[in-house]
Amino acid sequence: KLPAKRSQPLQAKRFRCPTFNPSVDLAHCIRDILPESSQESEGEYLRDLVLTRLGREACEEHRAAKDAERNARELAEIDTAVGFRHVVDAMIAAQKPIVGHNCAVDLLHLVDKFVSPLPSSVVTFKHLVRESFPQIYDTKRITAAAPSIHALFPATGLSAAYEQSCTGVLASTHVHIAQGFSQLLDVETATGAHDAAYDAFMTGTLFARARGVEAARQGADAAATSPPLASFANKINLMRSDGCFDLAVDIESQRVGRSTRIRVYELGGGEATDAVVAALRARFSGAQIDWLGDSACVVTLPEDSSATSDEVLAAAQTVRESALAEDYASYVRRITALPGDPGWDAGSAGGAERSRKRRRGDDDGGARSAPSGDEPSARTCTVL
Repeated sequence: KLPAKRSQPLQAKRFRCPTFNPSVDLAHCIRDILPESSQESEGEYLRDLVLTRLGREACEEHRAAKDAERNARELAEIDTAVGFRHVVDAMIAAQKPIVGHNCAVDLLHLVDKFVSPLPSSVVTFKHLVRESFPQIYDTKRITAAAPSIHALFPATGLSAAYEQSCTGVLASTHVHIAQGFSQLLDVETATGAHDAAYDAFMTGTLFARARGVEAARQGADAAATSPPLASFANKINLMRSDGCFDLAVDIESQRVGRSTRIRVYELGGGEATDAVVAALRARFSGAQIDWLGDSACVVTLPEDSSATSDEVLAAAQTVRESALAEDYASYVRRITALPGDPGWDAGSAGGAERSRKRRRGDDDGGARSAPSGDEPSARTCTVL
């Protein structure tokens, strides 16, 4: 078949077609032999087709070559699909320490997707983690609880902590960037927080600088015998808790204290709440402060802090006179109680339900009656 107009001259092509089998469809053979680009390119046609009869042996060699080519292509596609699996395999084979920031959920997904389905036993899970990743450091836990570190970090969120690590004594530890990744330091080209590569860069930098401060505090002799921050290996941060998930302790149930956790509420919402949170962070160095809805926050004081709930309330009231405070554990018990349970408060539980619906966007904003006895308004949750 010839085109009406041609911009390029036709090129002669010669093909070998196995014709020892009379039932072979010629068109099918041509499609099998032609490169895919030749079959799909518009305007390319065959002018002369030279057929050469081959012996059975030559045909088998041709088929073997085509099969090998097809297998290689399929293996390449599989290799591409496997993707991050290769990275995880390399991490497991290296048995080197890994570093994350507030990485409890990341760790669960890592094990579930690349090591083994999550077991029902906490101890079994800890064994799986230690076999694959012998040492894990959580920079959220380090910046919030390490005695020599937490005072240097008014806030322990990844972006805020990284920015803080670029100043003062923390910046004395210089971080070298691997060749080809200098764009991470360029303000104009850096992707910023919540990009996987940039988050990894910030986390690694934060760990190196925190470790440098601890090494300087210990001194060269002590650091040689006891690696800096070694006591924080395998201690994973638990949000809204002054405890941690200890991977090295083989127990099914781990009790986490909450005596230093205080809920501060009636803060006004928006910028008013933000102002109170900023004041609390400035007043209580090393405290972990998390927003709780729009007009409340939770203050988790460091383990070595002697501050009381009255002091926390007083600090909040310097910014917002109407602020109130209560023990966080009491608050949790109240909003998760079911009808008939001790401490059941229909008003508090209903408020929690309305707040949850506002976050989902399905609250109509109108008044609601207290929940009926057979429809508990507050869901319970299990904390690892």
